[in-house]
Amino acid sequence: MMTQADDVVWQQIYNLILNPRTREWERQVLVEAKDNVNGFSLNTLLDQLKSELKPLAVRRNLTPDVMDFYLSITGEKQIDTRDKMSRHYQDDLPYQERAIFAGGCFWCMVEPFDKLPGIIDVISGYTGGTIAHPSYDEVFHK
Repeated sequence: MMTQADDVVWQQIYNLILNPRTREWERQVLVEAKDNVNGFSLNTLLDQLKSELKPLAVRRNLTPDVMDFYLSITGEKQIDTRDKMSRHYQDDLPYQERAIFAGGCFWCMVEPFDKLPGIIDVISGYTGGTIAHPSYDEVFHK
């Protein structure tokens, strides 16, 4: 049975799908969630959306409306990545090691490591290239 809160969430998803400012990748993620409504509970679908949107949300690379939706389903305020990024540039302590992994879909590489014990931070992003602080659109469309 759907609650009024569930109806609000679904309305937000439909609105974002129809929103011309929603990026194609974001729209695809939202459509997949909508299409899986009969196979999964809303909570499961929201967990999936959180997982898929988080890497770009952390880098502040979601479109504003999708970012607002992400913050509403996670209960987070505004994401501040400065602490995480500043730790990335600090020297490792003697008992710590750093690893960099590359993958075609870099945000898919967050979750497997993020859940392992002993991992301090997982930061997804771009490596190489010539743009100092690239956005998703700048890298994706090249």
